[in-house]
Order: sequence, then structure tokens, then C-alpha cells
Amino acid sequence: MTAHDDHSRKTKPDAASTTPDREVQLGGDAVAAALVPITVWRLDDSNGDSPAGDRDASFASRLARRLVEIYTDPHEVVADFDGDPHLNTAAEVTARTYRAITSPAQLSDHDASMSPVALVVWRWPRDAAWPTKPTTLFAACRLLTDLDGCVIAAVRSAEPGQTGTSHAEHMARLLPAAQAAGFRHMLQIVAVGGCDTGDQFLYHATNDQAATAANDPAAADRVCHIDLLAFTR
Repeated sequence: MTAHDDHSRKTKPDAASTTPDREVQLGGDAVAAALVPITVWRLDDSNGDSPAGDRDASFASRLARRLVEIYTDPHEVVADFDGDPHLNTAAEVTARTYRAITSPAQLSDHDASMSPVALVVWRWPRDAAWPTKPTTLFAACRLLTDLDGCVIAAVRSAEPGQTGTSHAEHMARLLPAAQAAGFRHMLQIVAVGGCDTGDQFLYHATNDQAATAANDPAAADRVCHIDLLAFTR
């Protein structure tokens, strides 16, 4: 975790300083998504909390640690719909409470008297992981969080020119489900690895800057790129 001062510390980004998000295809029509700030995180995955040489794991551990330290305070609760070991470790070493919620029974065990969850994280697309539908995911997040809680969807999209679901197609499913559950898309984080020059952060990036970071041909040894969508009540 870098000592760099993060402007988005546990926060709802300033709506007055936004940049246009990508357009989302809804029902065949190009509809501009809500204006949200875009931040680029370049995470040095050459070292971290994982075995030397395992750059995928190093990137995952550094990303998990940064999310936990930015969006929660010590002793707050982090919930995870995927049981991710890197997020678990990041929560434990920073004195947060980690809760894996990977089944309906674990969600049912949530007691209204328990401390609200400060951060909920889940991967998209879900594949076979429960829950598979975005409406169910956001409804569950509504049960877990209070007004200060943050939801992070870690979205993997097909890179330009490759087969698979595009970023716009994922957004077309996620944004309406979020809105229906009372969540607002507040921030997009473009996280990339393989820098080897230390962590670097670009706040209020433009779409072009974010696209360049995500698809930089010079970063041939980069091991990972993922878009993180932040939602708040």
C-alpha cells in the first residue's frame, strides 16, 4: 500500500468534477451513462504480499489492500461474495472484520443488529458463483450496507478486438440493476498491473487516458487489467 494521499478516501466522489463515462448500449440505443469520475491505478505487481515471481497474485493482493484501506476504517466490516483469499488477508492485516458471503445461508445469517458492512466486493461476470443475477447482488448489498457503505464490482471485459462481453454490455446489465436497488454509480477505477516503477495514480482521468492505460501496447508484460465500479446508496 502506497503512502500516496488518495482523493477518494472512503468517499462519494465530488460530482462537480466529473468526466463522461463510456456510453452504454441499452435496448439498441446509445444512451450516455451517468457522469462519473474516472481514476487510473497503476499498481506495481513486481512485489507485494505474494510469493516472488507470482505477479498475478501480487497484483490481486495489492489491489485488495488498497481497496480495504481506502474504503474502510479499522474494525469495520468487509463483505465478499467470492471468498477471495487476497481480500481476506487484506482485511485481517489491517484490523478489519472479513465476512465471506458465498451462499444464501450466509446472507441469511446477517443480523440487523450486526455492524453494517462498510465495503462489499464482488466479481462480474459471476459464471457459476452465487448470486448470478445483478438484481440479486444489489438487493443483497442493500441488506448488508447502510448509507455510508460502498459496493465495488470488479468487472472483467473483453479487450478490444477479442471475443467476449464488452464493457458497454456489462454496464447495460449492471447500471439498471443498481438503480433499481437504490444504488448510484459514483466512480470508475481502471486498475492495471505490470508497472515495475512503483504505484502511480491518475485522478479525474479522461476516457482516452483510461483507455490508454487499459490497452497500452507498451505494457507487454502487464499481467492484469480490471475495471472497478464503485456504487453507493
